[in-house]
Amino acid sequence: MRTRPATCGWLIGALLLCASHASAQSKQFRVCADPENLPFSNQKLEGFENKIADVIARDLGASVSYIWWGQRRGFIRNTMNATLKEGRCDVMIGAPEGYDLVRTTKPYYRSTYVFVYRKDKGFQIASLDDAILKKIKIGVHLFGDDYSNPPPVHELAKRGVVSNVKGFDTFYSEKNPPSTIIDAVASGQIDVAIVWGPAAGYFVQHQAVPMAVVPVPSAKGDLPFAFDISMGVKRGNDALSADVEKALVRKRAEITQILKDFGVPLAGAPGAVAAQPKPAAAAPQKSSGLYQNVYNGWKWWHVYCYRCHGTNAIGTTLAPNLLDPYEQFPLPEFMRVVQNGSANGQMQAWSKLLDEKQITQLFAYVKARADKVLPPGRPDEVGPKGGPWVPPAGWSPQR
Repeated sequence: MRTRPATCGWLIGALLLCASHASAQSKQFRVCADPENLPFSNQKLEGFENKIADVIARDLGASVSYIWWGQRRGFIRNTMNATLKEGRCDVMIGAPEGYDLVRTTKPYYRSTYVFVYRKDKGFQIASLDDAILKKIKIGVHLFGDDYSNPPPVHELAKRGVVSNVKGFDTFYSEKNPPSTIIDAVASGQIDVAIVWGPAAGYFVQHQAVPMAVVPVPSAKGDLPFAFDISMGVKRGNDALSADVEKALVRKRAEITQILKDFGVPLAGAPGAVAAQPKPAAAAPQKSSGLYQNVYNGWKWWHVYCYRCHGTNAIGTTLAPNLLDPYEQFPLPEFMRVVQNGSANGQMQAWSKLLDEKQITQLFAYVKARADKVLPPGRPDEVGPKGGPWVPPAGWSPQR
């Protein structure tokens, strides 16, 4: 009879253990990921984003499950926002800070585009302005049409470096693995690759020949090359977003070690460099909003528009100078032309790449230039003492 309490205690303990295990199993950390995109992720769970997902899930007492989809246009639509509930996921492990299709956490690392070249080449490349870049074979990733290519491609073109640039496809397969561009450097097919750092470091570690990995600096007037990376959580899931934020803080050291193990070039503390300078404290909130709209418009301009309409919106032989009074439109007309293309067919429709908010920001930038209230250059460098531009009192792009 004396053994019954012990037996009952054992049974209760076993039941509690089973219940706890079942609870952890039922709590899913549902991740949206690319099935063939090392070093970030793959279905074999070999990528650093797979490892980081495991760390966060364990901290939250959950198990990881995946929805696999190629990480390109339509990724969020076909994963987080999928029609069928069973096809949806909640978290994107690597999302650019501020990515507007998801709710981004505070950034947990910052990386940069890099030059990759064989050390035995004897190069000392440290800038896109290095004259040797006009003479050697350069490899870059191409994401599709010209207007969706990464910042270094646009900056090389701005410097007249075009004919010696070879594009590498990012639609990966067995015949075109993610390592292809770094393999091409190793084999001598190209002399230097300009690659997003996390996509480069891992494959450099696995090459037989020693390679240099050098951050690409952003000169005055250039597009940015360093970016903060956050986790992206499905919009509306505020509780999960808060939980992930806390887990990222608790597991920062472990996550940073994973990034280092995978050769990810870390460009300083996340958030410290990327934060935009604040307008003068005396400026009203309206000016702050105007500044941000114009600044964002400048960014979209130098991703999508400058190749035809020119840096600083001054026009080229391909498209008109939008500062010319005869080429200026009110916002509704500007919106219609950008969305649908020009009537003469010389300008394509951009509605699939730019939403109304982005087009409105583009309009604000062009109007600021046309009204001569914004000097040429980056809005964060043309203001007082080389700081951010301050919109003049009373100015509005709608006037």
